[in-house]
Amino acid sequence: MKLKVLITTAVVAAALPAFGRGNIIRNGNFEAGRGGKFGFPGWHTAIMGFMPKIVGKDDDGKNLYNYICSCGHNFGPIKPEAGVVCPKCGRYGIAEETGGWYDQNHEYVKLGPGREGYGVKMTLSKSVGENQGVRCVSDLVRVQRNWPYKFRVDARAKGAVILVFVEGYRYVYPKTGDIEDDEDEDEDDDEDEDEKKEDKVLATQGEAIRIEKCYRKQMKFGSPGGWTRKEENFMPPKRYEIDLIQVKLYAFMPGEAHFDNVLVRPLSTYEAEKWLRTRKRKKDKRFR
Repeated sequence: MKLKVLITTAVVAAALPAFGRGNIIRNGNFEAGRGGKFGFPGWHTAIMGFMPKIVGKDDDGKNLYNYICSCGHNFGPIKPEAGVVCPKCGRYGIAEETGGWYDQNHEYVKLGPGREGYGVKMTLSKSVGENQGVRCVSDLVRVQRNWPYKFRVDARAKGAVILVFVEGYRYVYPKTGDIEDDEDEDEDDDEDEDEKKEDKVLATQGEAIRIEKCYRKQMKFGSPGGWTRKEENFMPPKRYEIDLIQVKLYAFMPGEAHFDNVLVRPLSTYEAEKWLRTRKRKKDKRFR
């Protein structure tokens, strides 16, 4: 069986955690040191921006595109995924077509005093705050499908407005057309469920699987003058099952934004059962 290679994805993925255990976000308390120019351990402040560029037309007259990083590096015809690092400028990809908007993003994000120890400090000028804002994103981390997680962040602001996100990604497996079989198959034979699963596994062997964004959980902080903690549980609907998550700290409007104690953890079995019961839709009184 011959397999078509798709694209290599640079993904930092932690092992699946035991249910109910601790934080799966690396360095969520920002105490692991200052790191390098483009971020802290487990976090990225240099955000890669790219845009599609028409490079020709196919036989049907449709435009052909290459994806060009704001530094000039050509990624070719396949859109860079979240987690891909530009080999030329070293910026971290979040799979968004932002051009050069975030080329200086890392200059506005530093370590500063947190609620406890160190925290993230964003400084937003008028021009930056009223336009693209400032971001700091975590590594991509593996999660368990169809299991609820707790999301918690501490934040405060001075003028700036704060939003925090958990964004979910899922693996994109090769389609049937991406698998070439050298042996003839009897089209009249029905594949049972085990065979379908086996084909799916075989289709991924030796390949770098693509990922796509399919879910977003947002927490709105507004502009709290003092340290404020928010926490929510989340679990995407089945149609938006996820395999990886990434936390994005974001602020806009002129001023300062501070973050600390970022936590994502799987609920224990007891917590999960209790929370899921609260999510069940109450029966309409008209039909009782």
